[in-house]
Amino acid sequence: MYLESRGGEPVSQRELEHYLGVSHTSVKGLLARLEQKGYVRTAFDCEDGRVKHAYLTEVFRRMQEEAQQAFLAFEEHLLTGISPAERAELSRLLQIVYSNTLTTEPAVPFSKHQ
Repeated sequence: MYLESRGGEPVSQRELEHYLGVSHTSVKGLLARLEQKGYVRTAFDCEDGRVKHAYLTEVFRRMQEEAQQAFLAFEEHLLTGISPAERAELSRLLQIVYSNTLTTEPAVPFSKHQ
């Protein structure tokens, strides 16, 4: 999340609009919903009252930690019975697959008659 990547620094509503590529109204609504759920808080800038900042809350940080723990447990479940060497090989193969998604054309042309 963009707010988290800022390391606790305040992020202005305008910055979020530019980052997300959406309108002022969309970000305003998004922040209102996130604030209602307790994930962010908003406050106007002390020096420039026209600027509204968004901050992540402790509620968000707890939810994020719980999600991270659930993800790690699920990942471990998926890899049950796979040795460390096999995991390394799987990781290597998936990296190749991922790299292939970044190219615009397949490395080997597709044959129409296969």
